[in-house]
Amino acid sequence: RPWANRSEIVKELYSDLNVIKSSAGNTVTCGNLCYVLFFGWWLSVIYVLVSVLMFLTVVGAPYGKLCWKLAGYFFWPFGMAIQKTREYNHNCHVRFSKYDTIAEVNESKEGTPLLIRQEPARKDLADSHWRHFSTYVWLFLGYPVVCLAHGLVCCLSWVLIFAIPVSKMNARMVTKVLLLPPDRVLVQRLR
Repeated sequence: RPWANRSEIVKELYSDLNVIKSSAGNTVTCGNLCYVLFFGWWLSVIYVLVSVLMFLTVVGAPYGKLCWKLAGYFFWPFGMAIQKTREYNHNCHVRFSKYDTIAEVNESKEGTPLLIRQEPARKDLADSHWRHFSTYVWLFLGYPVVCLAHGLVCCLSWVLIFAIPVSKMNARMVTKVLLLPPDRVLVQRLR
């Protein structure tokens, strides 16, 4: 069947999860209550337990904070969104050699640049995340437990045909969101 002839519900099932839709009405529906009954409450409990475990390790506290936020999200994800924050390089700086100078206003021509040469920042933020000890504490203690829980939810929700979007959400969580640095994940309520 051609894509244009399909219903909006079918198109949404095949769509990517990167479009954020605000909830136009009440989020308390039969399907949402079924989600909480079948998946939400126990995923939330697992995230709370992993959060406590991460806080007990002390170095895993940033991941404990993330798991605490995700526990609330997975209990009732309706009307909420998980977003990746922008990446800023806090170590960005410009180095001047001792021979580079900024010309005085009366000496320079209008087209003369103020900065002669810029060196790029040396450290990539994506690489620095994998150099932290807390990342390995997360990968060995918290991530396997949460990954197993999301895998079970993914399989169970795939069997229940109406819950395929839940399955897609859980697969995306394991492969994308949980491998980001905890300060790059933002859980917020939609307006």
